[in-house]
Amino acid sequence: MDRPAPPPASPSPVDPSSGTPSSRTSSSGAPCTAGLLRYSLGERDAAMGLRTLGIRATNCGTQPLTLDGYPAIEVLDDTGAVLPVVVGRGSFGISSVESFDAMPQPVTIHPGEYATTAVLWRNTYDDTTAPPAVGTHLRITAASDIAAEVFALADEEGPNSIDLGSTGRLGVAPWRAVTPG
Repeated sequence: MDRPAPPPASPSPVDPSSGTPSSRTSSSGAPCTAGLLRYSLGERDAAMGLRTLGIRATNCGTQPLTLDGYPAIEVLDDTGAVLPVVVGRGSFGISSVESFDAMPQPVTIHPGEYATTAVLWRNTYDDTTAPPAVGTHLRITAASDIAAEVFALADEEGPNSIDLGSTGRLGVAPWRAVTPG
């Protein structure tokens, strides 16, 4: 069965640890999905093989939204197929990262405000019998009452990917509030 290509996202990068806009913030805005959230990429870090990617969810609806716990995330390849990736809460034994292992708290975002999360993985390729897993899109479900959304891992600097190698493990940080100002 042919799948339509996942829609691209228009980014607005933020630092995943602080939630503040980075120097690469885009002024363009992507349309909201289902009228509720707009996702964009945040800062990336690939130090010593440990990779992180920040994700920002902006409320572009007309009512406050509450995000609690962790988003549900699936990694998709460039054809839109779901990759065999095990997604776990927190740093998921991939590494010890305090911001990923913090206790989740409910986060309410008012129209125009945003919350952040991040994903964590290692690019380790130790099974030469299978091709490496490389994701180019994410399907995110921010909360149980918000529809899942697919967005491309691309920004004004070009395409990005989640290059999992053969490990197939991804950790997800809890939603974090961003203090305006």
